[in-house]
Amino acid sequence: MSMIKKVIFQCVMFACLYFSFAAVSFAADIIIDNGDPGYTETGTWNSSSATGYNSSPTRYSNVSNSMVRWSPNISVAGDYKVFIYKVTNSTGDNDVDINVTYNGGTSLTEQDWTTGASGWVNLGTYPFAAGSTGNVQITKENTSYTRADAVKFVYVPVVTYAPVGTYYVDSINGNDANSGTSEGSAWKSLDKVNIYTYQPGTTILLKSGSYWTGQLKPLGSGSAGNPIIINKYGTGNKPIIDGNGITNAGAVQLYNQQYWEINNLEVMNDAAAPATRFGIYIQLEDYGTANHIYVKDCYVHNVKGDNSNPHKGVGIFYFVTSADTSIFNDILIENNTVKSVDRSGIILRNPNGTYSTGLVIRNNFVEDIGGDGIVAKTSKAPLVEYNIAKDTSARANNANAAIWTYYTDDSVVQYNESYNTVRLPNNLDANGFDSDFNNNRNIFQYNYSHDNGGGFILVIDPGTASYNDATIVRYNISQNDKEKVINLLGDLTNTQFYNNTFYLDSSSTAKMIEVRNFYGIPKSASFQNNIFYNLGSGGFDLQKIQTSLFDTNIFYGMAAPVPTVDADITVVNAMTSDPKLVSPGTGGTNINFGDPNKLSGYKLQSTSPAINAGLIIANNGGKDFWGTPLYTGQPDIGAYESSNAADIIIDNGDASYSESGSNWMSSALTGYKGTGTRYNWQNSGAYAKWTPTIPQAGNYRVLIYKVVEATSDTNAKIDVVYNGGTSTQYVNYTLGTSGWVDLGVFNFNAGSSGYVKNTRSNNSSRADAVKFVRQY
Repeated sequence: MSMIKKVIFQCVMFACLYFSFAAVSFAADIIIDNGDPGYTETGTWNSSSATGYNSSPTRYSNVSNSMVRWSPNISVAGDYKVFIYKVTNSTGDNDVDINVTYNGGTSLTEQDWTTGASGWVNLGTYPFAAGSTGNVQITKENTSYTRADAVKFVYVPVVTYAPVGTYYVDSINGNDANSGTSEGSAWKSLDKVNIYTYQPGTTILLKSGSYWTGQLKPLGSGSAGNPIIINKYGTGNKPIIDGNGITNAGAVQLYNQQYWEINNLEVMNDAAAPATRFGIYIQLEDYGTANHIYVKDCYVHNVKGDNSNPHKGVGIFYFVTSADTSIFNDILIENNTVKSVDRSGIILRNPNGTYSTGLVIRNNFVEDIGGDGIVAKTSKAPLVEYNIAKDTSARANNANAAIWTYYTDDSVVQYNESYNTVRLPNNLDANGFDSDFNNNRNIFQYNYSHDNGGGFILVIDPGTASYNDATIVRYNISQNDKEKVINLLGDLTNTQFYNNTFYLDSSSTAKMIEVRNFYGIPKSASFQNNIFYNLGSGGFDLQKIQTSLFDTNIFYGMAAPVPTVDADITVVNAMTSDPKLVSPGTGGTNINFGDPNKLSGYKLQSTSPAINAGLIIANNGGKDFWGTPLYTGQPDIGAYESSNAADIIIDNGDASYSESGSNWMSSALTGYKGTGTRYNWQNSGAYAKWTPTIPQAGNYRVLIYKVVEATSDTNAKIDVVYNGGTSTQYVNYTLGTSGWVDLGVFNFNAGSSGYVKNTRSNNSSRADAVKFVRQY
């Protein structure tokens, strides 16, 4: 294209954009209170002790034909939502006649002001001309008390959509008179961005290195497969949005919108004094379901919120502010850094009893947070993974924790690290992790917790109208968490702790487990295959617990818990030997969960008594802390599953050994471990059978111990029944020397469906032992 054609094309495009862009006109809300200019009365009206919208006195009349009128001075002609402040009183008027006079007509509304709550009532949307020709009027018609307070007029912007395309914004070299459609014709201000309503498939690019003071609040929604995308362009630092202390809002904000992706922004909202402030704020109000709102690769910091409430200051906040059924769906909060925020780092919250879906909070770093670090609330199956929470609960002296869930079903919290959570005097939590009120089937797995002021994990329920059922805590590592490593409070049911490793060094005074009556007591909790490695002075404080089980745990450096009148527990198969961890206490900080050598000090040495000493647990997640498949041989105790599977050996006389046919007798001939063997010399077709319990499906080498003697069977039939078939071999027990005979490698399902059978052919059939060796 020639230069002249390019110039003509750009001029035409600019002209098209000039006439097709929607510049949204804004007008401030107009509120006329009784006594303000624009408020007039005729007839008899008196002051009332009943207060109105701003807690000031209202007016009343019980004289017929008395009238009150609110007449706004409209500066911008257009549509306005009209609200009247209803003052409810049992002696009030149950048939209040309200007339709205607007440009082109009148509208009559009748209302009952004797019941319901006081507050703003929407009278509808009407067109008003500029000036004072419109009004709202109440006329007294009966002898009851008619009350008057305030009327509000809210401008409804006229919206025309900007064309689909890519728009550029540059705080240094941009100009709001530009078209915004190329880097060379970028806009300059956030105000320019905010006045337009964008359509699906649009991209808004902010220049790297730019700095804006104010609020980024673009309008419009994308659609499925065509989100609206905010990102940066050019090289250099992320563009900065500085909210400059804006209150009750976010420096970046979406309101009742969906299908947006916000990327690569630096956001701050600082001030000298605390107030309700947010960094990135996604708000819903009477909206329904908002889909696909992603926040990725942003740096949110220095948000001066109010530490008195978790929702009065948040770095990245998805929040439903109405008490309806509005929810979020398909939410991704990923690769963000949130730092120096009061009060909370990352939260999603909608009303109790409603559940957002598709929530993923992944690979974020939160640090120096006044209160809570990362909280997934009111959601079904949220996934919280690969996050780091450091130095949370630093200033909010009330209940908060690093990473937790509330009012969720089927949450998975995994591959997270939390540390240095601060235990302030009134913060009774301060845990690295927390399964909180109204949770069902939450799983906390593969996490690393250390040096948290209140401990590793809190599982809590206040009872009565709430619940916490079937929380699972498995394959986690806790190192030097403080005060109470595990804290169980309230009416918990079916809580499971298994295959975790808890370590406390010699300076620790922390309790391993603390249980308290908190409007109820824990019931049916179980602790299995855990390593409690305690070189400190703390122990177990189980003041109130009911029908709970400690089975096959290692208690090293401390005594196992004991039942008491109030601690209704069963302790079985407890071990106190050194589990021989490779190098406990060397976990470090900011670990890479993708590193196969992470936290290797918590693996087991090859001589550890924890190897192959654990219980088989169904639905166990399928892998250990390091990703090793479960199980290798019998389960191990602790968060590590050794690759050294124990051989499965079944000797004659063991529970998995059986015989068929009469006349089986003990023999003086010794077998694989120097003990007696079995023989049958009379019954044709008699057999011995070895049936293993295979802990994990896979390939196993099968060996049978052959007992050689001159009068033995010369043609013993050996059947190996495996996954997919039967292998039959014939062995002469009169030749060679006694010892293991290799029958081959076969695939076995987990369980007891396979077996080895030795059937007598002639002479004396001899039976001793069979061995199954896992192959890799």
